[in-house]
Amino acid sequence: MCLAQFTVTGPDHPITASLGGEAVLPCHLSPRMSAENMEVGWLRSQDSEVVHLYHDGQDQYGEQMLEYSGRTELLRDDITNGRVSLRIHNVRPSDDGPYKCFFHSSVFYEDALLELQVAGHLLPAPGGRVQVAGLGRCVLLLCISWVSGV
Repeated sequence: MCLAQFTVTGPDHPITASLGGEAVLPCHLSPRMSAENMEVGWLRSQDSEVVHLYHDGQDQYGEQMLEYSGRTELLRDDITNGRVSLRIHNVRPSDDGPYKCFFHSSVFYEDALLELQVAGHLLPAPGGRVQVAGLGRCVLLLCISWVSGV
């Protein structure tokens, strides 16, 4: 009996995304093979909670973490070659950190670790004001001050 074995590969460097923007986390099989009939998913690797799950040819939202509800999309244009990506919309500070991408066939399982780094855009406040912006469960406080005559 020959088992269809494969490796799963993600980027070897952190993916950077801007607050409020989109992040795309790519993952692929080697050797190339179709993943249409596999279970494919992304987990938060520190606690194995489901960020996005694809199974039986459909996205499965029943086990998805509430923090990602309505914000994820599986890009599967090249799934027949074992290439998929997870798009996260409206990136939040809490999205920062490690993820696990996995492929599970009927006889084999393999995963890869990916890192998402969330970068904020800090713009100077005109006139030395303080800007406060709500970002989900977090608050970003930016205070710019200066001393004249120094």
